[in-house]
This record gives sequence, structure tokens and C-alpha cells, in this order.
Amino acid sequence: MPSVVPKVKLNDGFEMPVIGLGTYNADNIVEVIASAIDSGYRHFDCADIYGNEEEIGTALNSAISAGKVKREDLFVVTKVWCTWMARGRPTISAKRSLKRFGFDYLDLLLIHWPTPYKQDKDYYPLDSTGQLIFDDTINLADVWKEFEDIKKSGD
Repeated sequence: MPSVVPKVKLNDGFEMPVIGLGTYNADNIVEVIASAIDSGYRHFDCADIYGNEEEIGTALNSAISAGKVKREDLFVVTKVWCTWMARGRPTISAKRSLKRFGFDYLDLLLIHWPTPYKQDKDYYPLDSTGQLIFDDTINLADVWKEFEDIKKSGD
């Protein structure tokens, strides 16, 4: 990997490295992140549902503390899961992710999948027949508006 990964300028002026590391399903994620930073990765694609944001935060904060990288040189992405799309819940989800990462800000917050599920303690709420329960009362335009509000407020 080149020492300087090319970046693309986003519509808000921020720049995102074009090469990123997906963090889904890595058993040894702390070691993977440390090795990725040493190899030049600065873009990390994360998500609440992956269940490893705290470990990723530990690894990234360790690299920052060791002087290997600065927080402002990282581009950390996370995603709001399908059961977190009801009004107010994307903001809560983002704040929970920030706490798990141990960060003051995220570089990019995404909707994981644009298919709202019923709000539930489980990631995949199922009815009595085992079918996934969607929430057709949620308007994705309203979810998007909340994402815009999160960005404006800095939460």
C-alpha cells in the first residue's frame, strides 16, 4: 500500500481515503487494526451490528497514544442498524458508537441498510412464524433529516 493513500473529496469538503479496511467478523480485530495502521490504512469501515466498536476504539486509541497516527488522520465510518431508525434513535445510536470508540466525533455515519425493522432488543426482530418484522411506519426521508441534524449539531 502506498504511504499516502489517495483521497476523494466528499460533497461537504471532507476527504476520505479511497482504500479502507472493513471490520466485520475479525476475531483478532485489535491486532488487525494495529497491523492495518502500520501498513498505512487510515479508513476504517465499522458498524454497530459488527459488535466490535469498543475493540476497534481500543486499537485506534492505542495507535494514537503511541504516536503512530493522529485522530484527525483517521477516517472512521460507522452505521446505524435497521432497528435504530425510529425518530431520535439514530442520534442515540451515533452517541453509543462514539462512546464505544472513545471518540469525540465520527467521520461518516451511514444507514446500514435502508430497510427499517421494528424497534427491538434483537438485531433481527422476528414474528411468531420466524419472519422478519419490518417497520413500514418509518419514513426514510425523516431518518435522513435526522442524519443531517446530527451532522449539523456535531453529535
